[in-house]
Amino acid sequence: LLDKQRAEGLRSFVLERRAALQALRAAGASTASTATGPVAPAPPPPEHALLRVGAGRLALSVLAGPLAIVGIGLVAVGLATAAAIAVTGDGVAAAATVATMSLVGAVGLAVLGVSGSVLNLWDLTVSRVGDDLHRHGLLQVRTLTLPRRRVQHVTVVDGPLQRALGFASLTLHSAAPPSAAAGNQTNVAGRFWIPYVARDELPATLHRLLGGDWAVPALTPRGPAARRRAVVRRAALGALLALPALLLGAAGGVLILVGVALGWAWGLGAHRRAGWADTDRLIVLAHGLLVHRVELVPANRVQSGRTTASPFQRRQGLATAHLDIAGGSSPELYDLEVGPAEVLGRDVPRRGAAA
Repeated sequence: LLDKQRAEGLRSFVLERRAALQALRAAGASTASTATGPVAPAPPPPEHALLRVGAGRLALSVLAGPLAIVGIGLVAVGLATAAAIAVTGDGVAAAATVATMSLVGAVGLAVLGVSGSVLNLWDLTVSRVGDDLHRHGLLQVRTLTLPRRRVQHVTVVDGPLQRALGFASLTLHSAAPPSAAAGNQTNVAGRFWIPYVARDELPATLHRLLGGDWAVPALTPRGPAARRRAVVRRAALGALLALPALLLGAAGGVLILVGVALGWAWGLGAHRRAGWADTDRLIVLAHGLLVHRVELVPANRVQSGRTTASPFQRRQGLATAHLDIAGGSSPELYDLEVGPAEVLGRDVPRRGAAA
């Protein structure tokens, strides 16, 4: 029940007070000597708008994001089922009903997703106030404040449709603990989410938000053993998902072959999109195809590193590298050769500690 100016002033005062107390502790001074009674909240510094995402881009970010994968999958399953019903002679009317239901379900899913996102984030604005980043919404006007120096790492996420349309979503992670999470991506404490950033403007946008150079370097690909595992695992998954189709007879066998072929193509694409890079300032881990994630981790933010290897990975000389970040985040990359995995898990934390 505070007016907006007083609420913003109080927030600024709390952040400034925290910084002053931390500076005193670092200097070895007594914090008790600074207590001088009630202090009026300082007026907030001026606000500078950095980025604005309009309703059209909000809707596009939903339609081309993970929701699109779910909708396409729903339609594909419905059409495949309708085709199988028609082939087995159970009637064209029944096949048409199944196909129509899948299309209606996909359209309904898209309408609900778009309306919820647009209403919740209408005219989303990212601005800088002093050294803090702010983000504003509409229905519940939340002003998320994230000091730039508290950003631990950055995640860039896109999918096939987002890549084709030339944009990605961006998440800045702070050191807030995972227990502070409060529901969906738009309300997770400590996660500063921007649903739409043009791909060609990504380094410049990150520079405006955080300063420094955030250009993604050329990635080092994983080896042949990782490629083989990526293909075999996804082809086996495609066959397993299509296995119930055997009940349809010969048509079921065709669907299983289609599942294996799709899994094979998925594995090849995922392997091509995966890789890593290690520069003086940034560690970059990339993986995924349907949901492609690029983790940008400043080396001096890495708290610890580790590697894990399953029995199947050990047989092929592979391991998974994990980088532990303050706040519970742990960016990882599967199926790296043991040598590079150990470099990421052992040498990067030492270099970060030295920095």
